[in-house]
Amino acid sequence: MRACITRLLLGVLVLFAAAAHARAQAHAFSFIAIGDVPYNDAEADVLQQILAAIALDDSAFILHAGDIKSASAPCSDELLSARKALLDQARQPLILVPGDNEWTDCHHTSVGQHNPMERLQYLRELFFNDEYSLGQEKLRLTRQSEIPQFRPYQENVRWEYQSVLFVGLNIPGSNNNYQTAAGRNGDFEDRLVANRVWLQRAFAHVRQKHLPALVILIQADPNFEHAPIKGRDGYLELRQQLRTLAGQYEGQVLLIHGDSHHYRLDQPLKDAQGKTLKNFTRLEVFGSPLISQWIKVTVQPAQHKIFRIETRSLPAAQQ
Repeated sequence: MRACITRLLLGVLVLFAAAAHARAQAHAFSFIAIGDVPYNDAEADVLQQILAAIALDDSAFILHAGDIKSASAPCSDELLSARKALLDQARQPLILVPGDNEWTDCHHTSVGQHNPMERLQYLRELFFNDEYSLGQEKLRLTRQSEIPQFRPYQENVRWEYQSVLFVGLNIPGSNNNYQTAAGRNGDFEDRLVANRVWLQRAFAHVRQKHLPALVILIQADPNFEHAPIKGRDGYLELRQQLRTLAGQYEGQVLLIHGDSHHYRLDQPLKDAQGKTLKNFTRLEVFGSPLISQWIKVTVQPAQHKIFRIETRSLPAAQQ
């Protein structure tokens, strides 16, 4: 009996030692979060100024939460290519996840009456066609498409930086592209599986390596407030999975998204008993028309409070 208890205590000590070692070896760093920009040519000019200002910053990379055009702008190859050229002007690596304006909403006549799945495939070929980020400096990424079962999902990525894991998922607005028409909801159902597996693997990775934090990047507001949705809630499974996985993880989780176009920093996730999960934080980025502002996140893996979040803006003369 004593031997069993001793082995158990030794195992616990090893786990604590591994976690402490991971924290001690990691250095503080910062990154930038933006999204829902640019929506037009004028905002593209402002974003160019923002990227120039960020280039003078010591941030390691930039996260863009999707929507690089407005819902009323054309879904054309030309516009999407122009947006890629703009994002590639960033000095730091820039990691983008797709927004609904770039593909799910492209079926409307006013923006070209495209097939949304064809637009998503074009985005994959244009933005996510190799193992590197956007930007002048490149960051090597792991893509879910490296797994044969999930070959199409080039946009789902992850990377580890200073003992913090980052994961990007294709979870767009417009109710996660859930279609109300009869029949199989092909994209929604298949992508639901891919995203679930990718998120499970991310949490398994941070637990196995005893990493102190996980950052998740998506486009959609996951509807933590349970606002009324016509028909099925396209984000129900995501919220349930986040509640389960964050509840099993001792580290900090930061979810970054756009979609609603206003800055929010809160802890909206509840456990099964309705208590706030204190290790889960939601950060929503600024969006059009408030495009002269961005967010700087300082990460201190060795500290109890890992994330320090601050807003930044262009000088008034440049806005």
